[in-house]
Amino acid sequence: MLIDTKRTSIKFCKAIAETLSGKKLKEEAKPVDKKSVLHKVQVGAFSDEKNAEKLAIELKKKGYSVNVVKG
Repeated sequence: MLIDTKRTSIKFCKAIAETLSGKKLKEEAKPVDKKSVLHKVQVGAFSDEKNAEKLAIELKKKGYSVNVVKG
């Protein structure tokens, strides 16, 4: 499966911002076209596993691939 990484990155960042702020963003940021490299974003670090799972569920509902890593 081929993934449009620029579009996916924009959607992912917007979903993170909306989830954390509780507000809908009106305008999407335009990406800088430097390289075609996959970049990963860590959304947060939680001392309570339930909080990590709650954010993971919200991001999954918005269609994003989510990995919760313990440690």
